[in-house]
Amino acid sequence: MIERETITAVKNGVDLKALVEARGIKLKKNGKGYFGLCPFHTDKNPSLSINPDKNLFQCFGCGAAGDVIRFVEMFDRVDFTEAVKRLSKQPFNPSKKNTSQKERPNLSVKDKKLLARVAGYYQHSLTADRR
Repeated sequence: MIERETITAVKNGVDLKALVEARGIKLKKNGKGYFGLCPFHTDKNPSLSINPDKNLFQCFGCGAAGDVIRFVEMFDRVDFTEAVKRLSKQPFNPSKKNTSQKERPNLSVKDKKLLARVAGYYQHSLTADRR
């Protein structure tokens, strides 16, 4: 039996949008969420909705819905226990998602302007015609 803490960590720590994209489903931003073709039925128009804030999905075509665990269960055709095991492994390990977001430094306006100037300089230098 899987511990409740493990299930909660997987649900909260695994980025559903990244998981869906890693499974080959192209998503497009639409408002606060993302839409793509549903892998659970023949879909011609994007009907799979991803809510990144709640980390949930729903298909308006076939009615499939749920969290990251349910997505893996349906996509990989495995049971709940196997889905949790797969999600606990790389590259969607719950501990990895939160640490990468915290490590990003907040740049000041001054730093952003400097970075833009440096990028512009290198772009100009690297694209200059060298005869």
